[in-house]
This record gives sequence, C-alpha cells and structure tokens, in this order.
Amino acid sequence: MNVFTTMIASDDDHEKVFAEIYFAEKFVALVSQEEGIDQLKVELPSSDLDENMILREISMDGFLSALKEARSKLVGEIP
Repeated sequence: MNVFTTMIASDDDHEKVFAEIYFAEKFVALVSQEEGIDQLKVELPSSDLDENMILREISMDGFLSALKEARSKLVGEIP
C-alpha cells in the first residue's frame, strides 16, 4: 500500500531537526524549522537529486495531510 510517511531527521546542513515527507518510499519534501516553529518552510526536491529517488507529482489532499503531520511532529503535538 502506498502511503505518506513523515520522519524527523537531522544533519550537518541544518541547525535544527526537520521533517522529511515520503510517498511510496520516494522523497517528496522537507519541512524545516530553521527560522522557528512559527515560520516553518517547505523545501521541494532540488534538480540535483536522482529522479528515481523522488516523486514530483502527488495527491494534493495526501500532501496536505502529510504537511500537517510534519508540522505536528516538529512542534511537539505528536510524540
């Protein structure tokens, strides 16, 4: 079954943790809280990523739900 998944992650390029959104194990977007939890930013895949690892077209309703889940995880509303 193809579903959206949201993972909290961190790396050296980001000062704070961020949320990665995937659909069917392909990367869709990153939600960053670098400017604070009241100014979350959505970063879409860059052109330098392998096209086989990303998804550029998805359901809007599903994506909105995934964004809400990412926000909730970042601001601590979901354990």
